Amino acid sequence: MDLTFPVNSANELVYLIRQLVLTGSDGKNFTKTDLVPNAKPEVLGKIYMKILQIIFGYRLEHFYMMPMKIDLQYPNIYEGFLPIGVLLTHMEQFMPVCQVYDFVLSDLLNPRAKRTNFCLSGILNFVVFRDRRREAYFAWTSNYRSSLENVQPVQKSNEEIEMKKLSTVPPEQQAEFNVLSSEINVRKQILKQKYRAEDIALLEMFAQKRAEFAAKTKRLNELKLAVANMKEEHEIMRSRIVESPGARKNKTENMKATVHKLKLESQEANEKCEYYRDRVAFRTMCLSEIQSYNKKFQVLEATMEKKSKIPAEIGRAH
Repeated sequence: MDLTFPVNSANELVYLIRQLVLTGSDGKNFTKTDLVPNAKPEVLGKIYMKILQIIFGYRLEHFYMMPMKIDLQYPNIYEGFLPIGVLLTHMEQFMPVCQVYDFVLSDLLNPRAKRTNFCLSGILNFVVFRDRRREAYFAWTSNYRSSLENVQPVQKSNEEIEMKKLSTVPPEQQAEFNVLSSEINVRKQILKQKYRAEDIALLEMFAQKRAEFAAKTKRLNELKLAVANMKEEHEIMRSRIVESPGARKNKTENMKATVHKLKLESQEANEKCEYYRDRVAFRTMCLSEIQSYNKKFQVLEATMEKKSKIPAEIGRAH
């Protein structure tokens, strides 16, 4: 069989296990006699569990728990065999990674010295390889992060230089730039004066209309209150006096005329209210048009700025 890893001696295995696997009192108590001439199954089981914890991050209680995917009618029967069964399942999955493809149950329950030496050599060879690759990966990650930290200031500096170049006007284009800037400022002042005057006039008109609307509303409320009071007085007087049919008819006609007059005034107030509402809607439309003109002015200003940059770009291209 062609091997891809060296087979270590018992002394080398003891040294590597103490350095890489067992720590503390477990490492101090581990000796060569645990491997040769007869390997101890309980010591090997502890070593294999520790290796699986290091490689895959298993907790110790994981080896004493029944897997969820296994459904047994009487699980308590298997409690004594459960740690060995779980350990064997994981070792059969792990050992092919270490180039050992024939790990069986007897390697746990009845280990032989030569066979155990072979299995542990493959495992420790993988552990050493894994640790070296982790160190190389962490070193590469650290270098990558430091490189990113160094690149960011350089990129920022380059962006600042590019922005400075773009914002700087060449001397041969300074005169044209000044002319365009002055024209933009003049147009800006004209537009501001024009729309400012219109806006002030509209605001004054709206304020006046609001005052008139408030007065009409107040008058309407007073009329409604007067009608209510007249109705109350009518009911009171009606209960106190007995009028002749002719007088009552005349009074009724007068009251109808008064009510009709009040209705006309109320209708007139409502019409004026609708008129003022239309005026307010007109003001809102005017304000939206003013904002539209402002946006068009901003677009015009951006176009003038682009126009001022075109000669600079042409000069750099030549």
